[in-house]
Amino acid sequence: MKRERVNAIAVRRAPVGVVDVVERPFGGMGMVKVRDEGSHVVVTAAIPGADKRNTAVRVERGMVTFEMTQERREEKRDKGYFYSASSYHSFTRSVPVPSGVRQKGWKTVFGKDGVSVRFRKE
Repeated sequence: MKRERVNAIAVRRAPVGVVDVVERPFGGMGMVKVRDEGSHVVVTAAIPGADKRNTAVRVERGMVTFEMTQERREEKRDKGYFYSASSYHSFTRSVPVPSGVRQKGWKTVFGKDGVSVRFRKE
């Protein structure tokens, strides 16, 4: 099995029937798994807190890209003080589209395991 280093992410190249795993290189996103489900191949990214409002998925140029942004603002007012805090987090992760699938007509599914992209096999 050939290993390549791409943007500090170890990618294992294997046939679609075997699970591909992108190791957890950064704290913001867990594993990305590829699994064969008969007529479909599913790419699932374990992204905590992902939903339709803050997560975008793109398939282009042979890559599946997961993008997520989170923004939080907090204010407290009381006698003699005012507290204000805000945070903004974003990340983007891309993995190769599995071989042997159609890159058009894919479907995104948000679930408890994260975000999944379903591709039909060719």
